[in-house]
Amino acid sequence: MTIPCPYCGSHNTTQQFSSNRNISDFDLDAQLTPTALATLGAGLAKSQGVSPIYGGVAGAIVGGVCQYVVKKKHLTDLKTKMIGYCQQCNNSFPL
Repeated sequence: MTIPCPYCGSHNTTQQFSSNRNISDFDLDAQLTPTALATLGAGLAKSQGVSPIYGGVAGAIVGGVCQYVVKKKHLTDLKTKMIGYCQQCNNSFPL
C-alpha cells in the first residue's frame, strides 16, 4: 500500500528514515567541558582574591551540568522519524 503524495497526488512514493541532525559551527560540547570551566573558575577566583580551589570546584560543577544539557539535546536531535518521498515531484512529506 503506497501513500499518495499530498503535493501532486501521485502514488509513486516511498517511505524513508530521516534524522534531525543540526550541526552547528560552534560545538558547545567541546567548549564547555568540566576541565575547561574548572580552569576558568580557578583563574577567576584567584583574580578575585578567593582560593582557586573554590573556583575550580564551582567551574567543574557548572561544566558538568552544561555537558549533560548539551548531550541530552544532541540525543533528542538525533532521533529518526519516517518521512514519505514522492518520486514524481521530488518532495518530502511527514508520515
